[in-house]
Amino acid sequence: MKTGNSNKKSSSVGKILKSKFGAWLWRSKVAEARDEDPRREKVHRVFRLTAHSMAAGALAGLVVTLYRRLIPLIGAQVKNLLLWGRQSFGGCLVFLGLMALFALFSAFFVQREPMIGGSGIPQVAGKLKGQLHYSWLRVLVYKFLGGLLSLGGGLTLGREGPSVQIGAAVGEAYAEKTKMKKSDSDLLMVSGSAAGLSAAFNAPLAGVIFAQEELHKVFTPRTMLSAFAAALTADFISALVFSSRPVLSLPLMQRPGFRLYGLLCILGVVIGLSGALFNTLIMAGKRVYAKLRLPLVGKILLPFLLTGVAVLLDPRLFSAGEAFIFIKPSDWLPASEFVLLYVEKLLLLVLAFCSGIPGGIFFPLLVLGSLVGNAFGTVLWSFGLLSAEEVTLFSILAMGAHFGAIVRSPITGILLIVEMTASLRSLLPLGVVTLFAYVTVEFCRSAPIYDSLLDFILKGKSTAEKQAGKQPDHLSS
Repeated sequence: MKTGNSNKKSSSVGKILKSKFGAWLWRSKVAEARDEDPRREKVHRVFRLTAHSMAAGALAGLVVTLYRRLIPLIGAQVKNLLLWGRQSFGGCLVFLGLMALFALFSAFFVQREPMIGGSGIPQVAGKLKGQLHYSWLRVLVYKFLGGLLSLGGGLTLGREGPSVQIGAAVGEAYAEKTKMKKSDSDLLMVSGSAAGLSAAFNAPLAGVIFAQEELHKVFTPRTMLSAFAAALTADFISALVFSSRPVLSLPLMQRPGFRLYGLLCILGVVIGLSGALFNTLIMAGKRVYAKLRLPLVGKILLPFLLTGVAVLLDPRLFSAGEAFIFIKPSDWLPASEFVLLYVEKLLLLVLAFCSGIPGGIFFPLLVLGSLVGNAFGTVLWSFGLLSAEEVTLFSILAMGAHFGAIVRSPITGILLIVEMTASLRSLLPLGVVTLFAYVTVEFCRSAPIYDSLLDFILKGKSTAEKQAGKQPDHLSS
């Protein structure tokens, strides 16, 4: 009996232990499943984000690559007409007639969608902040067509800013068609912007950092991953057409000796002063155009015709001025000639950009920085303080520092030069010049150019809304 009772007790105890162990094991598996589900979901979100970013980046890369391909094709034909037109007075009139025709079409595009004016970077930043609202489709179509005319027509404007706005429009379009929520749509706009700049410059790292530094203003792993995936994909698409070399394939630079760092500090101060002058003239030009009692067609016709006259007198002024960056030591100009070219290109840029024509300041400000560096370096070379190679070095360093001072995106400016030269040797001297340029332009109390342009757009929008509100109902409708 005792044995039977003990067996029953042991079996009942065993059942209890098994049931408790089973319950504990079940709870453990449930807990593990709960812990694993968020991890799996996080992995799935990362894969989905990467896939969507790569798809949007590929589309942006295709559009910007086509844009980049068509601009020089149109520009070459216009340049040929320019050279032919310089041979006779009648030829000059034919060339100016073409410029007037380009102006009329550009004015039509801007009338259809005012947000395509200028570079487009402030508009993208404003839309991300919820301050501006516009149709991605109208921007995509009219910015593309308008940019072909203004850039192909030889105006002193750049394609990089428009490429950023086009890339953002493609990212927003992709998000809308795939029915993404608002936060993901904004993320793809930022990524599309990075892809646009990457395809325009063949510089994916600079594209990623610029999108974070200038547009998103916040560095997070999620935005970095999305922008990086989009920029790399767009760069791959662009490389299939244009090769993987950067747009500006600059010579490999040697790190300067420490004897030059004092001169580099002075160069930084000069570049900072140039950046402050640049920002002041751009905003002054915007205010002058706003006060001109001319219709939109007249405001856009003015820079086309005046630029046409300028390039007829000096064909070197045609387009943004890439050739000025690659001046060989054997073709060196005197410092006074560099200064004259700087003044001419700066005035032509202000004339064109401030009118509201589709076109950016990104590339022209690099050219202007290069001219300042060349002028400064040539003066030092004439006194035997620099070698020929070091003058080229000063020109290249001045480009990145000029960008950092004007835009206040120093990391982007530094990375841009690093990617162009395919070398980290320039990192220390470039950082020194950029630092002194940045401090100088801050001392001059010159606001970042894209922030100033966004403020100008918002003030103009507010003024227009107030004026529309004061009108009678039958007029405002």
